[in-house]
Amino acid sequence: MLLVAEIGMLVLGIITVATGKLSTSAGKECRGVPARIAGVLLILPLPISLLIGLMIAVILTSQGRHFDERAAWPTLVELGVFLVFVITAFVIAGMNAQPIGRATARRRRRDDSDEEDYPEERLPRGYRDDRGYGDPNYGEGPRRPPDDRIR
Repeated sequence: MLLVAEIGMLVLGIITVATGKLSTSAGKECRGVPARIAGVLLILPLPISLLIGLMIAVILTSQGRHFDERAAWPTLVELGVFLVFVITAFVIAGMNAQPIGRATARRRRRDDSDEEDYPEERLPRGYRDDRGYGDPNYGEGPRRPPDDRIR
């Protein structure tokens, strides 16, 4: 049963690392680098448990002993590894969680023109002139006066 939880955390960790978002509750989520760190921590329980199990098997085999399948301590070690990583990941995510905000960007209508998005007074001083937004030379700054050498 613990393997199913580890695979679930592996999938959640991969999704978190890919998207950079981890929901901590219904109204809060962690975003950015802390979410990705938590995602990496959620990925780690399965490989770490596998490596610990491999090390236990190598040690027991090198001592000439057989592994007792009824022993509870390997399961407790795996559970401990799982809980340490999951709790650490959600503590990091919980400390950096912020309320989920609604999208504030307004939808662009078809009749919106570029002039409304970039009013003349918001442009830098050298870019304000009579040339329009469709001009291929727009954005190069003010036109320089011709040189005395060129007549």
